[in-house]
Amino acid sequence: MGKYSVGELIYKKRKEKGLTQSQLGEMLGVSNKAVSKWENGESYPEFSAIQPLCEILGLTADELVQGKENQKDSTTDGAENNAPVQQTPKQKPKVQMSEQGKKFEKKFFAAMAIGVFLCIFSVATLFLSQLLGASERVSVCLLLLCIAIGVFLFISFGMKYDHYKTGCPDEFVNACQKYAYILAVGVAMCILAPCMILLGYNENHGHHSELLTMTLFFVWIAVAVLLIVFAGLGIGKTKKQWDIKDGTQKETWQDRACGMIMMGALAIFLLCGFVWNVWHPAWVAFPIGGIICGIVGASKKEDD
Repeated sequence: MGKYSVGELIYKKRKEKGLTQSQLGEMLGVSNKAVSKWENGESYPEFSAIQPLCEILGLTADELVQGKENQKDSTTDGAENNAPVQQTPKQKPKVQMSEQGKKFEKKFFAAMAIGVFLCIFSVATLFLSQLLGASERVSVCLLLLCIAIGVFLFISFGMKYDHYKTGCPDEFVNACQKYAYILAVGVAMCILAPCMILLGYNENHGHHSELLTMTLFFVWIAVAVLLIVFAGLGIGKTKKQWDIKDGTQKETWQDRACGMIMMGALAIFLLCGFVWNVWHPAWVAFPIGGIICGIVGASKKEDD
């Protein structure tokens, strides 16, 4: 800090103590002109005067040299004066993104835009495919396919961008990305799982078709879960090798609620289909579940 900042601090604290330049000079054994030069930034206090000056003004030597009071000291002063002191929140240091990350940023923005478009356009495919003569089951499968592709883009590109944004090395990002793709494929397979039932079940073949369809459905789910678990373990191992701390937040009740809502939607869909043979209205459980999850997720707040 320069002389001007030190002088401002001396002037401020002298005024707070209700002292004149002459009174402060007398207490320190110097003239009022010397005090005036300190406050105008024309000179520093002599070394021998620093300690008594700090005691009179209620400062530490570090604060006087820096020309700025520490936050904790100003808070304490406010408490002594019975005046509430509003603390300024600490700002997190800004992380510099690598050049490779900056180049990837444009691809990330494009992928997010395409993903959002596909999720919204999926509803249009439901009606457009029926206008073109497709069956209701095929229409629902097309809807789920658009959503699955959008989610794949969100996960694969989103994880890579998050790593770049947190300042992770380029080598770590590249090593971790293959697991991100595997994770995205696993999640997309879970979204497409109802298609195994919609396209595989044949009413004309009766019980045999029902058993075969359920077998394919659970095999599909098992493979999807295998990919998700493998990707999660791979990402964790890679972070450990590179000594990358996991900055993810703890699971909230909203996260658990959304998982239970979507499982309930799947249970309703299967129950209505196999028990009452009403596959067509039953698929509505999935978009309704998604809307409820969106409402629940909107109440989630991030803690700084």
